[in-house]
Amino acid sequence: MKGGAVASSKTSDGQEEDEEIADGNSGNGGGSEDVELVSVAARAFDPRPFFRLFSNIIEDFTAPESGFQGELPRLRVLTAIGNTLHAVQPSRVPQFAFAWVELISHRSFMPLLLDSPNQGGWMLMQVLICDALSFMRPYLQKVELTDSIRTLYKGLLCILLVLLHDFPSFLCQYHFAFCDLIPTTCVQMRNLVLSAFPRTMRLPDPFTPNLKVGELPEISIAPRILSDYIVRFYILLFLHTLVSLLSFFYAYVLTYSFYYLKHFPYSQPLTPLTQQTPLTQQMAVTTIYMNTNSIHTTKTDNFGSS
Repeated sequence: MKGGAVASSKTSDGQEEDEEIADGNSGNGGGSEDVELVSVAARAFDPRPFFRLFSNIIEDFTAPESGFQGELPRLRVLTAIGNTLHAVQPSRVPQFAFAWVELISHRSFMPLLLDSPNQGGWMLMQVLICDALSFMRPYLQKVELTDSIRTLYKGLLCILLVLLHDFPSFLCQYHFAFCDLIPTTCVQMRNLVLSAFPRTMRLPDPFTPNLKVGELPEISIAPRILSDYIVRFYILLFLHTLVSLLSFFYAYVLTYSFYYLKHFPYSQPLTPLTQQTPLTQQMAVTTIYMNTNSIHTTKTDNFGSS
C-alpha cells in the first residue's frame, strides 16, 4: 500500500499473506500509527541478542586476564553492571524478564558480587532481588498463575536456594526487605528466606528434652539487620496519621455542612464571578460588608447589655 508498512506472514498453505500495520493516508491520525507500531515492536522484541551482549560483557570484564585486577576494580565493574541491570529491571522492560533473571544469577556476577570485601556488593544484590520480587508480587498474589509467571517463580526459587546454601548470612541480614515483598500466599518462598541462619551459629537439637529457647545463650545476641526497616515503620506511621487527619477533616466538613443547612435552609447558591457584572460584584461586596457590621453590632449590644 502507499504510505504504509506491510508485514508478511505465511498461512497454513505456505502462501504469504500481507497484513497492513499502518497506513499513512488513513484518517486515524499519527497517534494511532505510533501506538500500533510500538505494540508490534513490543511483541517482536527478541531478548536473546541483548542477553548475549550482557553475558559477554560480564564474562570479559570479570575474567582473570582482563585489565581489572584486584578486588576494588572488579567491584567497580560489577557495580556498574548491576546498576545497568537495575535500570532495565522487569518492571520497566517485561519482555527482558527471563534473560534478566538469568543475568543476575550469572556465575560471573552474583558470586563475585557477594564475595566482595567488606560486603561491598550486598546492597546492590539486595536491590536486584527486590526488583525481581516487586515485579512478581502482583502475579503471586493471585491464586492462578500463567505458565510464564510459574517459570519465573521457579527460577527465583532456584536463586534463593543457591543463596541459602552458599550465602545464608545474606538472606539473614536482608530477610526483612525480602519478606516485605513476598506475599503471604508464597509460603515456600518465605520459608526459604526465614530458614537461613549464619554458618557460625549452631542450632539446638529440637528433640532435646526440656528444651527452653529463651534460656539459650544465643538468644541474647541481637541479629544484624541491614535493611532500612526504621524508614518503613516511619512511612506506615505517617500513613496512619494522614488517614486519621483526613477522617477528622471529613467529619468536621460534614458537621459544618449539616449545621449550615439547618440554620440557612433558604440560602441561594453563589453566582460565579465570571458571570457577574461589575455592579453585581459591588452590590455583593456591600451586602457582605453590611452583614459583617450588623453581626459585630449585635455582638457588641449583647455584650453591653449583659
